[in-house]
Amino acid sequence: MGNACKGHASGGDDHEDVFTPRTVNVHREPGKPVGLDLDCLDGKTARVLSVHEGAVQLSGVLIRPGDHIVAVNRDRAVLDMMRRLKEDADLEIELQHPLEVRVTLQKGSALGIDYTHAPNGDCLLIQRVSPTGAMSQWSGSQEGPA
Repeated sequence: MGNACKGHASGGDDHEDVFTPRTVNVHREPGKPVGLDLDCLDGKTARVLSVHEGAVQLSGVLIRPGDHIVAVNRDRAVLDMMRRLKEDADLEIELQHPLEVRVTLQKGSALGIDYTHAPNGDCLLIQRVSPTGAMSQWSGSQEGPA
């Protein structure tokens, strides 16, 4: 389904970068860390949990917690991206930043979702929305894709 992640707060800040892929280039010295803590829970992207000392900081590129790495050196499979981040010296990293959606649900009914989360992560991966439950009711009341 998708990630319900901390990140872009709704309410007027820089929404032009939401969902718009952007690419940054990072050079990593041999044996040095990239400097990213990542969560690959969804099996499709590597979500940035934190940026710390390493090649990303030294390069001065903007990679933020909450960004999703969708490709590294044009590889889009999570295992290949992780291998490239560990082994390659020159990294072309394609990123997307998610939109945070806040919902108000009716109290009293079950939430109606199946989800999982990474032990060190700060978001949920919604795996299934039940046809009955507060989330399904909310989703059905929205115009367009939810």
